[in-house]
Amino acid sequence: MNDAIPLTYKTIPRILCATDLSPRCESAVRRATLLAKQMDALLLLVHVVDEAQPPEIIERQLELARIALEARQLTSAADFAIRIGRPNSTIARVVGEWDPDLVVLGAYRERSGERLFGTTAERVIRTGARPVLLVNREPSGSYREVLLASDPSDAFAEVICMTQQLGLLEGATTSIVHVLAQATRSMFYPAWTTKSEIDQLMHSLRWTARRALVAQLAAAGLDSAHFCIVQKHGSATDAIASAVEQVKPQLLVIDRQRGLNVLLSANNTLPVIVREERQGAEERHNSDANMRRLL
Repeated sequence: MNDAIPLTYKTIPRILCATDLSPRCESAVRRATLLAKQMDALLLLVHVVDEAQPPEIIERQLELARIALEARQLTSAADFAIRIGRPNSTIARVVGEWDPDLVVLGAYRERSGERLFGTTAERVIRTGARPVLLVNREPSGSYREVLLASDPSDAFAEVICMTQQLGLLEGATTSIVHVLAQATRSMFYPAWTTKSEIDQLMHSLRWTARRALVAQLAAAGLDSAHFCIVQKHGSATDAIASAVEQVKPQLLVIDRQRGLNVLLSANNTLPVIVREERQGAEERHNSDANMRRLL
C-alpha cells in the first residue's frame, strides 16, 4: 500500500484525481490520465477507505484498493495513495499536502450516507485554492468547445492563463460569457426616455463593457481576437446558463461561488472547472516548506 504522498518539484505540473474505485469515477480517472499525458504532468490517484467501519472490513478494503490501483499499470509519472479517514475531509487534506495544479473529481451526487462525492467536491472547492475539474461525462479526446465565465476582477485573466497552461484551450474554440446587469426602465432618467434612446444607450453600455474586457485581457498579454465574447444580461447564474445553451461547450470554467451553484444544479451534466484565487508567491513558498515538513 502506498500511503505516503510523493514529494516532487513544482516545476513539473501535478494532477490529483480522487476515486472511490466505482464505475462512476472512471470518467474522472480517464480524463485525469489524458490530461497528465497532454501536460507531461505527474498524476496522483487518491483513494480513501472510510474509517467508520469495523477494523476487519477496513483491512479488506485497503487490500482490495491496493490490488485495484496496482492493476491500473500506472506509468512512472503516476502514483497512488490510499488513506483511512472520512473521505471528504481526507481528500481535501491530501490536496493541501500535495498542492496539485489541478484536482479532478467525479460527477456530483446528492448527499446521503453512500453518496459522498458531492460533499467532497464542495469541501475541496470551499477550502482549497486549487482549480477543480468536475468530470460529468466520459472523455472523448481534448475539449473542442470551452466557455469561460468572466468577472471584473484581475483574477479572471489569471483564470484564462491557468486554463491555457493546463492545455485545455489547445485546439479549442474558446468563448467568454460577459455578464451585464439586466436593464430596466427605472435605470433611465427621465422616465419618458424612448425605446430607441434606451436601445442606443444599452448598445453604448455593452460596447463600453466589451472594451473594458478587451483591455483586461490585453493587460494580461491575451489577444481578445482569440476569444468569442458572448454578452448576456441578467443574473450571473441565468446569464451563464443562457450562454451554455447558446455555445454548447464541452467544458465550463467558472469562479468558486458561481461554480458551486452549477455544481449543485441537479440538471448539470457539463464538465466544470471551478477556480479560486491562487496563493501569492510567499504563501506558496510557505506551503511548500510546510509540505516538506509533513512528508
